[in-house]
Amino acid sequence: MRRRTLLRSAAGAASMGVVGSVGASRSRGEQETTTDGETGTATETGFSLRSPAFENGGSIPPAFTCDGENRSPPLRIESVPDGAESLALVVDDPDAPDPPFVHWLLWDVPADAGRIPAEVPAGETVDALDGARQGANGTGEFGYVGPCPPREDPRHTYLFTLYALEEPLGLDPGAGYEEVLAAAVPRAISRTRYVGQYERAEGGAGGETTADDGSGDATESAGDVVEVAVGPEGDYLKFVPDQVEISVGDTVRWTAESEGHNVSAKPEADPKVSIPADADPFASYEASRSFMVMQVGETYEHTFTVPGTYTYVCVPHADQGMVGEVVVE
Repeated sequence: MRRRTLLRSAAGAASMGVVGSVGASRSRGEQETTTDGETGTATETGFSLRSPAFENGGSIPPAFTCDGENRSPPLRIESVPDGAESLALVVDDPDAPDPPFVHWLLWDVPADAGRIPAEVPAGETVDALDGARQGANGTGEFGYVGPCPPREDPRHTYLFTLYALEEPLGLDPGAGYEEVLAAAVPRAISRTRYVGQYERAEGGAGGETTADDGSGDATESAGDVVEVAVGPEGDYLKFVPDQVEISVGDTVRWTAESEGHNVSAKPEADPKVSIPADADPFASYEASRSFMVMQVGETYEHTFTVPGTYTYVCVPHADQGMVGEVVVE
């Protein structure tokens, strides 16, 4: 495949047909950065990145920051250009005290992935993305670390930049920001960007200057937590309550009160399961192991970031009517 050399400079990035950026811009090495009033970008061919969890240019929900669960947000990828074999994601904060503060480096994502699920676990590789690799964030750890600007700062801008690449980067896990960009830029066919904002609530803790500050070891979730009992005494084949109504950013915590149960909102597990189109499936078990059950006293939590109605089941007892519903407003 012919090597297309793009994005070698800020001028090179601007020549890619990326539209929608406004405000002052500056160059950070090989990546163009626009800070003042930036909105997301999409190419003329429609290549785009978005999140069902927050609007382009809007506030990032606390669940994805150090003030909440510090989980990575769900991302959707559309219209990947022909010829792309791989994708690379760079998430950074140009408003940090020593910019850029790197929040996430993810590469060797399959070009046909279509989405990057929420709550990507920390680690060298991501099984759900066919072994995509993760780099070192600004805290020195593998994977995602959420926004955590200093309390006294005005809101910070967070750039989710996605590169469509003509070939995988092939870098070892743990590679840093400059190494990833140096490999991605000359392989890029196109680039798109989605933008979030975040400002710390009064009384928050931490900042984006040290590993401890950005680690996301928050002990309190930003949203409410709703408790659901799984197979309680006297209602072995029920979730109690079997229907809950919550808001975006709230968490449901299921607790197993008897043996032989699990929680699944994976459509492939049972035909009764249904979730909103933009939502990621979830379950108390790993991968496709729907036979795995929770131990008595074990809990499973899921934070809901996409509004809509979720119908979930206990896979071993779905045929006996062990079905629950979560309505997210």
